[in-house]
Amino acid sequence: MLALREEFRAAAGGELPQRSAGEFGTFFLCNMEDPDLVILPTHRLVHALPSVDPAALLERAKEYFTISTLEKGATNAALLKKELARLAEIRTTFAMVVPNNETAWLLGTRVEPEDVGMTGHRSVLHLDVTVLHALVLERLLGIDRAAQEAQQNLSYVKDTADALARMQRGEAQLGFIMNPTRVEQVRHVADAGEVMPQKSTFFYPKIASGLVINPVDPDEDLDRPY
Repeated sequence: MLALREEFRAAAGGELPQRSAGEFGTFFLCNMEDPDLVILPTHRLVHALPSVDPAALLERAKEYFTISTLEKGATNAALLKKELARLAEIRTTFAMVVPNNETAWLLGTRVEPEDVGMTGHRSVLHLDVTVLHALVLERLLGIDRAAQEAQQNLSYVKDTADALARMQRGEAQLGFIMNPTRVEQVRHVADAGEVMPQKSTFFYPKIASGLVINPVDPDEDLDRPY
């Protein structure tokens, strides 16, 4: 909303009328204590890298992670989600799966992000997606932040069973199955004045949209009677 407003202001020579529609936006507020508010995970599928050696990647990952295996974890979504949830109570954990293999590798952090050169506010550094993107995608796989933001080598899948099925069909080189971000983690990030990483919050239920569209016209005067 703010970026769009700045575009409107720039096009208008730096300033919009005080009651221009470009100066306002709509948003939805929800009580974070609502027991029916949940955050679902968004999984990462890695593709289009020149080459990937999963065994070598896991060996290098031992510098940062404790690695265990879960048989049938790459084909049984319920089993994998249950084990990830259990391990999340101990440490930041996500799973790696590869094409045509029923084993899932569980990567749990064995180091503090601050101790391995990651910088930023603690509330953001300790998020699962931050650890994955900084240590695995960027540092170990060489997918820089620009490529991550442009989704050049990443696909995002919300449904766990769908992500695992795509991996079994060989649609990606690596798959990373995530735990959901917790509501209290979002609160800590907001309280610190920080911004959540890309694709880290899939709030459910979603607000219904699409039946009505309200175009934002910077020339529209909100005080003008219609």
